[in-house]
Amino acid sequence: MIRYNPSTEEMQHLFTPADEVIRYERKNKNVIFEDRQHTLWVLPPEGNLSYYDRENKELKPMLKDSNNPKSVFSPLVRFYTLDNQGNCWLTSTRGIYKLSFFPHTYNLVHIDNGFETRAFFMRQ
Repeated sequence: MIRYNPSTEEMQHLFTPADEVIRYERKNKNVIFEDRQHTLWVLPPEGNLSYYDRENKELKPMLKDSNNPKSVFSPLVRFYTLDNQGNCWLTSTRGIYKLSFFPHTYNLVHIDNGFETRAFFMRQ
């Protein structure tokens, strides 16, 4: 990911740390969105779901367990969408996840366990 500041023309390349890169037989769908608290979330093709720490100007991994720094969330994302309540829904090779955001925290819920989900049906 590249952070670019047009006023200063400063460019910063942001990477998933090498020890956290996940090698699947396929790559993730590129995921990038901003939650209602204006936190930028990204999922690089071979990385972890991460948020951009604006103060330190670095990517930080989302943890499934905030007390365990090794519990990074690394789904193989097939598709994602945001709903009207500000939740992010992810389909992966291991099921559906609902990611809810609250001020300075988030909640991850695994909706179905073990079923490969390839699509969402959405009302327009």
